[in-house]
Amino acid sequence: MKTKIKIALLILSFCCTGYAYANQYHYKREIRNVTDQWQKIILPDDLFQEVKPDLSDVRIFGIAGNDTIEVPYILKINADRIDSKSVPFKLINQSKTNAGYHFTFETGSEELVNEIYLTLKQQNFDWKISLEGSQNQREWYSILENYRILSIRNDLTDFRFTTIVFPDSKYHFFRLNIESESDPELLTAEIFLNKNVPGLYRNHKVNSTNIVEDKEHNRTIIHAKLTSKVPVCSLKIHVSDTIDFYRPLTIKYITDSTKTQTGWHKNYRILATGTLNSIEKNEFKFVGVMLDNLIIEIENCNNTPLKVDSISLSGYVYEIIARFNDNAASCFLYYGNKNADKPDYDIKHFSDRIPENLSEASLGEKIALKKSESRVNPLFQSKWWLWGIICVIIGVLGWFSWKMLGSKS
Repeated sequence: MKTKIKIALLILSFCCTGYAYANQYHYKREIRNVTDQWQKIILPDDLFQEVKPDLSDVRIFGIAGNDTIEVPYILKINADRIDSKSVPFKLINQSKTNAGYHFTFETGSEELVNEIYLTLKQQNFDWKISLEGSQNQREWYSILENYRILSIRNDLTDFRFTTIVFPDSKYHFFRLNIESESDPELLTAEIFLNKNVPGLYRNHKVNSTNIVEDKEHNRTIIHAKLTSKVPVCSLKIHVSDTIDFYRPLTIKYITDSTKTQTGWHKNYRILATGTLNSIEKNEFKFVGVMLDNLIIEIENCNNTPLKVDSISLSGYVYEIIARFNDNAASCFLYYGNKNADKPDYDIKHFSDRIPENLSEASLGEKIALKKSESRVNPLFQSKWWLWGIICVIIGVLGWFSWKMLGSKS
């Protein structure tokens, strides 16, 4: 009797599994030039329009004889990376002259440094600074001149730029000179060695740009549209004005629209906030997001609107690192399944064993799958057959349970 119950449960599981796998993917692409066990595949822009935002519905299936093999992979996003190391130091001298205020730092050893971050008590300032280096405090060598630090804090703006970035330098002593008539009131300073490991970027073409001046709220609104959804993580705003300016801005995008009694209501999500200014490069970075539109709101306050020439968008290059099976005669990349869960492969625990220099496999053209095409055909074409079998099995299990209870009594 227990054997019969196990068989019934097995049949039920098989039926549900077969039905769940039916028609699960909408698209596939042939993977070409598979020559090694480990290879990478660069994902093209037109693929992102059809996948889930986290790419959890991407699968690789290989055909080996009569078997279908799922090929494990790791999704790699080629993002920027900063290796930052804090360098110990001591503040040994503070002085004032007619030229301003001076601070001397002694590092613990002659290590390379390239950044000093200052925390100052004053809230509103615009100062020029210079930085010098020395091995013995007798001979000083110029590292930076006329470098600008700035802080603006009021009801509308809270902007601070007090990070001093300079070429890699190796001195035992560093002297910071701030051209200020009032005491900057240095609270803390931090010295770093930062190594930038740049990521791989892909530029995305902006299909159309519409700039509107909202005079009622004193703001400039820029609408940018792309041809299709792509991963975007960087925005550059090109301004032609040569005057000094500091304008708060908000970057957001439309996620979806909801139909209401008064019409369609657009739902927005904020990507980043910052300050458009004449000091920095006006490049704003944020977490990569799949989008096909952007809205930039620049707060002009009582100032004349800026002349925005253009904007540039880019995103990280997405690639798949796959471990192919030697027995697979052909492999395909499947995607487009909103119900798919994120795959869990063993190779994620052994990423340090993946070869560094990988050859690249290429993808063929997108193939739209018909509803009847699937990797595993359903046991029955109609879902009513499935429900009928489930009801029969439940009835059989109930009858077995009733018989077992009767025999015990």
